[in-house]
Amino acid sequence: MKPNEWTLPQVEQQAIGFLKHYNPKLIIPVPIEEILELQLNIRLIVYPELETKFGVNGLINNSFDAIGIDEKVYNFQKERTRFTLAEELGHKILHGEWYGKYGPPSFTDFLDWHAKLDPKIYDYIDRQAKTFAGYVLAPGQVLVPEWREFTKSKGSSCLQLDQLPDNFPVFCKKFGIAPQSMLLRLEKSGFLTITQDQKDIIFNKQH
Repeated sequence: MKPNEWTLPQVEQQAIGFLKHYNPKLIIPVPIEEILELQLNIRLIVYPELETKFGVNGLINNSFDAIGIDEKVYNFQKERTRFTLAEELGHKILHGEWYGKYGPPSFTDFLDWHAKLDPKIYDYIDRQAKTFAGYVLAPGQVLVPEWREFTKSKGSSCLQLDQLPDNFPVFCKKFGIAPQSMLLRLEKSGFLTITQDQKDIIFNKQH
């Protein structure tokens, strides 16, 4: 399937299918690093200054046998690491055929590849991979009942951003996800309303 052909429900179904196969007991936090290395045989390669030199904290080659990740992110930002790994996995699951033909053959080719890639295509694959990561790390079967319990005192499970309880970061920690990533996950499921202005502030216009 081409990057511009994926729909949100299709991305969610791909995540559900992945979890059924690789995390059938829905262990939370999802052991994404173990799944990658032990079940999928994808090597994790830690690179110093990857984010500084390439502008990304993680990337996958088009043979899908290795994921490169920024050294500082890997050592000091575990929640961000987990999301990055799931996001790169998303490229393999969602964009396998396209990435195999058009993705960067190696990590060192990334900058040249990115410079030549249609920005619209990059935006598609980036958003789809992030969405996939959110569905994998916060499976609906676990997230929905946990969220309803968490928001019970609010009288509704559907909230505006400014209605979030102060202990929201504690809720996110159960899933091993950073609050920013969980915000987008909840929005995709219709549990949270975030205005574009709020997104620009929270995500520094990067999403």
